Amino acid sequence: MKIWNKFRALITGPDGSEADVVNGNLNVAVGSLPLPSGAATEAKQDAAIENQTDGTQKTQIVHADGTEGALITGVEKKTGKDGIDSLTNVLMGIDYSHHEIHSGSMFRVQHNQDNIPNAGTGGCLVIAFFVPDQTKEPHMVWETSHEGNMTVTLLEGVTFNASAGTDRAPKNSNRNSTNTSVLQGKATGSLVSDYVTVGENSADAIYTGGTVISLKRDYAARNEAGGQARRNEVVLKTNTNYAFCLLNNESTTQGGQIRLEWYEHAPKS
Repeated sequence: MKIWNKFRALITGPDGSEADVVNGNLNVAVGSLPLPSGAATEAKQDAAIENQTDGTQKTQIVHADGTEGALITGVEKKTGKDGIDSLTNVLMGIDYSHHEIHSGSMFRVQHNQDNIPNAGTGGCLVIAFFVPDQTKEPHMVWETSHEGNMTVTLLEGVTFNASAGTDRAPKNSNRNSTNTSVLQGKATGSLVSDYVTVGENSADAIYTGGTVISLKRDYAARNEAGGQARRNEVVLKTNTNYAFCLLNNESTTQGGQIRLEWYEHAPKS
């Protein structure tokens, strides 16, 4: 049984006329519906905060008890957190390599000789070592001091000769730390952890071969630190042999020193 097939709905069209609904279909386009009675017709802020949009906004500083305050008269010191010196009120901070010293991950070693053989003899002052295949990578800088004209070279991928040189343990720069270096020496013919091999290459043939990674020649005596700028550091490859060589270019024996400093940490991907 069909009750009806046409009805009128209380919906108005754009011109205010009622819209016919025939068989459930509107026969005029429906415009916007009226807002409920009392609804706001424009965006409006509360009067208490409306000045936040006209350029006159202000931030009020208050004391802990809620009273107004117009001047910051001091800074609360939180030891170990705020980085502000309690005596001078200066902001304190250290760079990353300095942080590695405090964390016990910075190491150093040096080797010196008073009579590095003269040019043409093939002799040089050497610090050599193996970086094992593990997660930590050494970030190394170096400096030299010496008499006369000399060249310092970093060689990668050298071949160690058996039972040559002397193994020496690097020192941790944080003397309160028990951490040891991952580097290994091979003076005895077997790799020994936490050691490097030092000596004179012409006398005991510590190494042969290798690829030159860095070479620097000083044409006069250098008796001051070489300025171990971190921008000059080399991140060494794991599972690789290295040798630092200080070569005497003079016609007589000369004194010299190599000093290495590095920190070790596992890189993050």
